[in-house]
Formats: sequence, structure tokens, C-alpha cells
Amino acid sequence: MLGIWWFPMLARLRPTLDFMPSPVQDKPGLLIRDPFYFSDATLIIPPVLVESLTFFDGDHSSLDLREHLVRLTGDLDVTGLQST
Repeated sequence: MLGIWWFPMLARLRPTLDFMPSPVQDKPGLLIRDPFYFSDATLIIPPVLVESLTFFDGDHSSLDLREHLVRLTGDLDVTGLQST
């Protein structure tokens, strides 16, 4: 019997999130925060990874994101990036 791999679909980013350029001088990128505080975390996505956010649209899987990150970095081990 062949094993079947199932790769979960990535959740769509909520449109109510706040997106803005990072105000932190030594951490450029895109700042993401939740104004409704469903999460109190604030994220700064480095510029090179901002395009990766397009995979969080409800139509792409974690495998799609992994493929994108491997192409972006040239490294097969993107587990740290993918789980961050």
C-alpha cells in the first residue's frame, strides 16, 4: 500500500490585520499586528520573505510554501523558515 501525503492548506490571512512598514530601524520589513488582539504577537517579516505571504490565501498548501522557500533560499532545509 502506498502512503498518501496530505499537505494542509494554509489559512487565509485575516483582512483585519494591520500591515505597515517596520518602524524598527535595524529590522526592516513588513510589520503585522492584530488590532483586535486575537493575538498579541507583532511580527516583522523580512523584505525577502514578504512575497511568501501571498501563499496564505486559503488556496495554497504548506507544500506550496515549502517549494517557494526552497527556490528563494536555494536550501532544501527550510523548516525553520516555514515554521516561524
